[in-house]
Amino acid sequence: MGGDKIKIIVAGHSGFCGGAKRAMELAASAAETGRHVYTLGPLLHNPEALKTLKQMKIKVAAGVIDIPPGATVVLRAHGATPGEIETLRAAEAKIVDAVCPFVAGIHEKIRALNQRGAVVYIAGDAAHSETATHSSVCARIGGVFAAAAEARAAKPPVGRPAALIAQTSFDRSEFAEIAAALSARIPEIEIHDTLCDWMRKARESAEKVARETGLMIVVGGRASANTSRLFDVCVAAGARAFLVETADEILPEHVAGASSIGVAAGASTPPESIDRVIRKLETVAEGI
Repeated sequence: MGGDKIKIIVAGHSGFCGGAKRAMELAASAAETGRHVYTLGPLLHNPEALKTLKQMKIKVAAGVIDIPPGATVVLRAHGATPGEIETLRAAEAKIVDAVCPFVAGIHEKIRALNQRGAVVYIAGDAAHSETATHSSVCARIGGVFAAAAEARAAKPPVGRPAALIAQTSFDRSEFAEIAAALSARIPEIEIHDTLCDWMRKARESAEKVARETGLMIVVGGRASANTSRLFDVCVAAGARAFLVETADEILPEHVAGASSIGVAAGASTPPESIDRVIRKLETVAEGI
């Protein structure tokens, strides 16, 4: 490094989005009650956030069957299915609604479409927990598409209106291609852009920093869809990029030869995780 201190540039909109911060705060408040507290599935897709919850003695339940009657249950940011909510209420659970307000808004939109008799198509990853909750709210679902090629084979509804919504963290360009493909098949389809604008800004900022530095550290859970897309954005911008979940994963080869390095973080990454990564980058750089 020639004695020069490495320049670290943190991309805007890195770390907790509003929904993630709210979910963690609600979980912390629930833990303070002293009751048995569970989350229905991982509250957030971030190992360090989950470690914090574990320290609060909050347990992760794989499903409603694993939650004892009368327990406090924090609903994850990605939402819960109507069936899960019904089962929890029947078990007299104290429900803490930590669902991302944006996700909850999409569910309201879907219910309005249901009332009109619409067939709903979803752009997203069918295996993602958020997309699964969207699907569960749909009275009539036309399909879930992760790529435009899949949408081109969509079956048009007969005698019903149609609408397209999206998983909030889905890629914007892919959503546009799916929308175009469905519009060609179903000219009257309504296109509802339900992509998270916070994530759009985060990706734009990460791309800018990636082009500026040429080297990016993306901090977040490997199971996090929005973190993975941040990583893809950085690579597409031409940067050498590394995805790390914790500061412990930072190695000398991550910073070797760099005069500046960019840092971006997924929407479920705690701010303190970013701080630890920055400190580790500085320490490692000084030792090269």
